[in-house]
Amino acid sequence: MGGRPSTRSVPEQQRAHQSHQPTHQQSQTTESLGHSSSNMSSICVQPPSHATVNTTLYPPIVAKVSTATIDAHSAWTYAQICLIDGSGQVIDREDPPLRLGSMSTTASPLYLSEQGGRRRGGGSSSSSSGGSGSNSSSHMYFQFPDVQVTQPGIYSLGVVVQYIDKNTGQVEILVQLHTERVTVHEEQVAVGRPSAKEKRILDGLSATNC
Repeated sequence: MGGRPSTRSVPEQQRAHQSHQPTHQQSQTTESLGHSSSNMSSICVQPPSHATVNTTLYPPIVAKVSTATIDAHSAWTYAQICLIDGSGQVIDREDPPLRLGSMSTTASPLYLSEQGGRRRGGGSSSSSSGGSGSNSSSHMYFQFPDVQVTQPGIYSLGVVVQYIDKNTGQVEILVQLHTERVTVHEEQVAVGRPSAKEKRILDGLSATNC
């Protein structure tokens, strides 16, 4: 459908995205692509390894980002998603084989202790409020619940998390992450199942957003 797709790496796509925002000053990325740490950022719920075309990916993609460097009172935080081909290039064209309700999402604060307990966060779309005690860590969770891939193939998905300083208009790229690969089939395949840890995160997000 349409012309030849252009492919760009995630950082190149992000620079192009920011170049269309002349009122925002650019700044350096604070975490490198794919960096993962229990206390920092990661794709904490991975998509299924196999999926059917035009079928919502389950488990849904969830990115976890530390709030340690974010001032919730002066910044708006959001995440964007993109489709990456088997060679690691962003599929950047007018009609990418990606269908979803929104290309970006705001954060849900959710505080999960290392022992498995859950405390509900507030309703803010960007939050840096931390958990208390040695067993709690404070993160924002960005969930993409309605992602579908419309053409068979081998893909991964990229998530770019940014915040905009409300006072200066400066755009800060907090982290850029890749999911694991997803093989998308024409024929029907079984729906994926989250791990126990992933299910705990999804259950917590569902309760928080009620």
